[in-house]
Amino acid sequence: MACPRLHVLLALTVLAACSAGDNSDGTDVVSVSATLGDSTSAASTTTPTTGEPGSTSGDESSGGPASTSTTATPTTGEPGSTSSSDETGPICDPGMPNCVCDNGSCVEGYVCQNDVCGVGLACPDDVEPPVDGEATPVELGDITDNDDDFFEEMGVLSGIGDADWYHLHGADTLGYVAEATFTLVSGSQRHCLFLECDDGGVALTKVNCPGGSDFAISPALRPGCCSAESFQIKDLDCPGNDESLQMWLRVDKPAADVCSPYGFKLHF
Repeated sequence: MACPRLHVLLALTVLAACSAGDNSDGTDVVSVSATLGDSTSAASTTTPTTGEPGSTSGDESSGGPASTSTTATPTTGEPGSTSSSDETGPICDPGMPNCVCDNGSCVEGYVCQNDVCGVGLACPDDVEPPVDGEATPVELGDITDNDDDFFEEMGVLSGIGDADWYHLHGADTLGYVAEATFTLVSGSQRHCLFLECDDGGVALTKVNCPGGSDFAISPALRPGCCSAESFQIKDLDCPGNDESLQMWLRVDKPAADVCSPYGFKLHF
């Protein structure tokens, strides 16, 4: 503390003053002095720095190292990088289990129900291709417009989600009338006959559906007619005099969700 040190200083000052002369008996007075250090140095006050960016601080006069104060700028990642919390998940391919149907068909073991591939019935007599559709039908071959020339087929629908496709070519020959005819032999299901003229293709194929049937368009945009009963398309309209055409038959929508046998005949 400053007070005791000041008292010692005053005492030494008095002693010094008293020793300036001789004692009364004529002897010299021994002068005693004490070194208390630099008692006259003034206290110094250090002014704090404001810490400006890039400024240096420290006791430079004492030779100590100067410290540097800097402010780091936070980074947000690699330049140009983006992040997102949205995940699209895996892509669901048409025709795969629990995915949208592929033109009405699914992989083996699954059937198209409400346009979704689900587990279907396993009917032992259903011999249609596993991926049965308009692009992969059962090929029947060629037929003429002679009514003695026809195809007769039998099959099984594996529940309400199953659909069977057949394809044939009808040739318009001299002396006969071309009339695409579907004849139901057995079963309770829907039948759709889609047509495409050899000349002009789909764009120039015109079909007028008979009574008891409904006009329909196939997944490949071919015009045709659908019915639960036998029907005959008499009014065909292909460009020119040749009414040869391609025919696709789709058998679907059985009356019950069971193994449903059916039979039919196709004439041209």
